[in-house]
Amino acid sequence: GLEAIPSPSLLISPESVETNITRMLEAVNGKSGLLRPHVKTHKLGEVIQLQQKHGIDKVKCATPAEMEMAAKAGVADALLAYQPVGPNIKRLLQLRKDYPKTRFSAVVDCPEIAECISRRIEDEGDEPITLFIDLDTGMHRTGIASGDGAVVLAKLIDDDDFLEFGGIHAYDGHIHQSDVTSRRAAFLKSLEVVHDFVDNLSRAGVEIPVVVAGGSPTFAMHAEFAQESAIPWECSPGTTLLWDAGYGTNHPDLEFETAAGLLTRVISKPQAGHLCLDLGHKS
Repeated sequence: GLEAIPSPSLLISPESVETNITRMLEAVNGKSGLLRPHVKTHKLGEVIQLQQKHGIDKVKCATPAEMEMAAKAGVADALLAYQPVGPNIKRLLQLRKDYPKTRFSAVVDCPEIAECISRRIEDEGDEPITLFIDLDTGMHRTGIASGDGAVVLAKLIDDDDFLEFGGIHAYDGHIHQSDVTSRRAAFLKSLEVVHDFVDNLSRAGVEIPVVVAGGSPTFAMHAEFAQESAIPWECSPGTTLLWDAGYGTNHPDLEFETAAGLLTRVISKPQAGHLCLDLGHKS
């Protein structure tokens, strides 16, 4: 029925998405509780509902808008993977009121934001919210370095009456080598940072409920580790749901299907050897 679809359009194959969900589950031996896929790649409630059919009911989000989309789709648990600042703190807390059936949580990497969230909850008389430590494992984009400061932050959250310590968020987006051996070496180095922090927290008497870790290039490695870890471990790939040609070329060891494509049409043939398409750069 392509003749009825206007162009340019983004087309998604539900069958291929389901195939990718199945392969994600196979990587964790069918244990859906080990998966917390990121929604930033697709931003679609329909994809979340396909995941729910397979028992995957936790997601990771990049923005409050993505969290709201996930809540509208009926997801049980949504984690905001960027520290909320400014008006987004208020928006995060408002989402809890608007969608009481969804459990909302967020990451933080500094005491100031944790204390700001706590004060707002206290002022509004709300229930405590769960916060994760955003740990920098080598990407140096967000997160706190493993050390005394990170332990102090974890204890601050753990001891606060209006906050609950959710665990550790460890995104390794800097790891995307095509060579599997090099990628695994970088993965193990990143994992050492998490282990060091876990040891530091244990010595400080802070219990780690769960570690949310990894992206798509390291998904298979995290999936393997998650099944052996003494600490509950959740894998959070995102691109695995739709995949793309770049990932398929650079990471041939990850066998996922490309589930999305762009529909375009030729709208003019101005001269020999030239075509004008309706899929422009902005599209």
